[in-house]
Amino acid sequence: MVNDADECDFGEDRARAGTRQAARQQSELALDTSVVAPCEARRFVVDWLSGIGSSADVARDVALVVSELVTNAVVHAGSARRVVARAGDGRLRVEVHDGAVEPPVQRAPDAAFHGYGLQIVGAVAETWGWEPSPGGKYVWAELIDPD
Repeated sequence: MVNDADECDFGEDRARAGTRQAARQQSELALDTSVVAPCEARRFVVDWLSGIGSSADVARDVALVVSELVTNAVVHAGSARRVVARAGDGRLRVEVHDGAVEPPVQRAPDAAFHGYGLQIVGAVAETWGWEPSPGGKYVWAELIDPD
């Protein structure tokens, strides 16, 4: 015989597991605008991807993309406020939110090795773009998640 308390407990456990799973599919990191922001963002996405079971190869690609996007936000927008990472439907999406309203500009690389950031993002990501947001914009990139 199963009593009502057992059924409720099982249901709550299932609900908690679903909440944990949903939380694992999206995560955010607030950033300080400093030279260490790209490193913090890389560490954040690698840890998050490891937690959801993504491979080291996938984590390496996502870390490279988020590092380039955060570096661009710090250098060109003067701010990198937060990173949002999402997984779902076979895709991984990273967003870097900053305080500038100007769209990102793909620059021609120069002899000092500047201007490669968005070219790297475009080469590694399946697609990328940007959207205006209150108080600035976010630049996003999506990668295929084979895991």
